[in-house]
Amino acid sequence: MVNVPPVAEEAIAGVVLTRQGVRRYFDQFEKRTDPRGKVYYWLTGELLEEVDDPTEEFTAWPNAQLEPVDRSWLQAMATDVQAIRRSYITVTPLQYNLTCGTGLQQLRSWWPDLGEIRAHYPS
Repeated sequence: MVNVPPVAEEAIAGVVLTRQGVRRYFDQFEKRTDPRGKVYYWLTGELLEEVDDPTEEFTAWPNAQLEPVDRSWLQAMATDVQAIRRSYITVTPLQYNLTCGTGLQQLRSWWPDLGEIRAHYPS
């Protein structure tokens, strides 16, 4: 994801690599229509709080697959929100799959007799 701060071009401080910030909103969605006539919903809710403590962010991110020594540089890295406030363009790599692998593993240990359906892919 790339974010550009809402400032004049000459006020841009540079480009930085960031981690995604965590912000909590009072969720409100506005129904909109794109130029091709497709309906979508835009989050318009008010900001309730920002999470500035990186330890809280990463407790919810067990799938990072980073060793503790690697995680320290990640926790020290500015968030996209922090950098945008300082007039930087931010580059934040994101991933789509939100499945918590460690959560699945823990649930399986709690309910070992719970059935599973195996994926079947044709050969």
